[in-house]
Amino acid sequence: KELDEVFQGELLTPSRVTKVREGSSTFLPNFHHIWNAVEGKGSTYRLISINRSETVVFGIVGRKDDRLVFEMAATGKEGSLTLQIETAGDPTVDANVRRLVVQGSGDPPVLLDEATVQSMLKNAGNLAASVGRLDGGGAENLGAVVGSVQDLGVENVTTPAGTFACRKVKLGGDDTRNPPTTVWLNEAAVPFGVVKIECLSMMVDMQLTSLVAAMKTSIKGVPQPAKLSVLATNPAVNPDAK
Repeated sequence: KELDEVFQGELLTPSRVTKVREGSSTFLPNFHHIWNAVEGKGSTYRLISINRSETVVFGIVGRKDDRLVFEMAATGKEGSLTLQIETAGDPTVDANVRRLVVQGSGDPPVLLDEATVQSMLKNAGNLAASVGRLDGGGAENLGAVVGSVQDLGVENVTTPAGTFACRKVKLGGDDTRNPPTTVWLNEAAVPFGVVKIECLSMMVDMQLTSLVAAMKTSIKGVPQPAKLSVLATNPAVNPDAK
């Protein structure tokens, strides 16, 4: 009953769920969401798309000074990737990103300090090539992420995590780059509020499988600092390096 009360809690307002996102993330998958950070909380998803089939966990693992420490941990057939971001707000907004820690399967964690991140952000041409290769494919779009957002009212949605009273919205449909996408939102799914995303033309199906009550970091070991010059010459990051 306690969980049901959370799932059926105060409904999101249409004005909040239809707010159009500005820009796109270089570091994380792009998808329509509402930012609702709660320290120590997270959500686990089953993500199937044209490029991947994996389990993904998003959450807030702590705080450093005035910054939140956000983490995404993805596990699939090709291994695992953990991306930790010190952020001043929603980590899908590049301007909020301060420091990054990246760790792939069997590798030591690599730290990109604030100066390195800012240098990369100023070098937009190299950014996707460098960071994109770190996460095995870069920031992909999970359905439509731009254009108008239409509120379709409230709908109960059942996923492996339970039944949620969601605000349902529809995006895209105006061109092939912005295909019809349906998103179901509930704030219980910290930190992005997403219970389900469906985009048939892009073969995207993302469903909430569990709520994480005590989010812990997946980073193993002490992160080793890396400079931009090191990233550019490391074949593991940049396949064009010789």
